[in-house]
Amino acid sequence: MSKEFYQNERREMLFKAYQKAQELLARDEILLDDFVDLYGEENVSRDRKYVADREEGFKVGSNDQEAEHLQLAVIFEAILHEHGEQSNWFGSTATTVKASRFDDIAHGVDEIVEFTEDDSISFLALAVDATYSQFTDKKLSRIKDEIDRGELTKIKYAVAEQNNFRGELTKVPRVIVGVSAETIYELAELWLSNRNKDLAEHPVQFQIVEEIIEQCEVFGKYAQNIGKPEIAQKYERTRAIVQAVMDEKKKGLHDTGKRDDVSVALTMGMRDFRIKP
Repeated sequence: MSKEFYQNERREMLFKAYQKAQELLARDEILLDDFVDLYGEENVSRDRKYVADREEGFKVGSNDQEAEHLQLAVIFEAILHEHGEQSNWFGSTATTVKASRFDDIAHGVDEIVEFTEDDSISFLALAVDATYSQFTDKKLSRIKDEIDRGELTKIKYAVAEQNNFRGELTKVPRVIVGVSAETIYELAELWLSNRNKDLAEHPVQFQIVEEIIEQCEVFGKYAQNIGKPEIAQKYERTRAIVQAVMDEKKKGLHDTGKRDDVSVALTMGMRDFRIKP
């Protein structure tokens, strides 16, 4: 098999997976129009314009490498959205909700994970990343700045399926979930072939959950060190929830222990949080 043939095969597979991902996310995305009765037409219209203006700016200066990064990130986000719930990657009590395009751009939230515990519900905001470590650095800096200001993430257009909530969520802990390009290609091939059993058992879920646990621990300790106990408590609560998910996974699935380059980059990128001010 020639290198050119292999590259063409990968490009074709990427295109098909990207199309499927766009359709899935468009179907499940929270729509601003569904909140007009809550926020008013003027408010929602302003947010629509904000999204349109920002998306127009994203088109400027794009190249083939940036286009591939975008496609990979969208594909990973779609697989994470679908199998985070369908295959219990986030645990059996988790529900995944695709954030609105406004909250994606304005607040850095791609996905909302809703954990149900007895009569209580906890939320986790995910920023989905892929491929390049410098993108994780920027997102980590944003989270650090928020904690420094005593803030957590706000989600303006939020829907909670378990209690029929619709409105704004505040003080939501946010983490970054990232995998490498090669990992996404592997997942995409399984996804296009509808190999759901393989996806349900795929060891990438251990990497994803481990990333969340590590970040919650680091961010929580950092918040405690700089005198933000409420933020520290939010991250600690989420860490405990997700740690229980990890413990359950280890009972029924095999963790190869393999972590890709983006996971390593995330760990390295959190060094600034570990320095006590």
